[in-house]
Amino acid sequence: MQVLNPSKYPDVFLRPEMNATVRFLADQPKASGTQPAGAFVPAAAVRDHDGKKIVLLAFDGKARMREVHVLSQRTDGFLVDGLVGGESVITKGPQDLKDGDTIKVKG
Repeated sequence: MQVLNPSKYPDVFLRPEMNATVRFLADQPKASGTQPAGAFVPAAAVRDHDGKKIVLLAFDGKARMREVHVLSQRTDGFLVDGLVGGESVITKGPQDLKDGDTIKVKG
């Protein structure tokens, strides 16, 4: 009996009527140097403010507004530029929450 390695022969294991989930990612230019390609944020975190896209960050018990630039839209969020990394993005909160409001982080 011969055992086939699935990494060499993936089509051998495919059968008609099988279900699969596929995601196609658009071609994007590769970032040069140390520039990050962007950060993924959930769709609920991105808001419109005076014609700009913003996210609210939790910092020292206050909501802080940060402008972001949407690089691309994903299935359940956005790839954005303008975040450094490690920030706590507010994804749930009242719609009238604004920069400088006092917040309490649950959990």
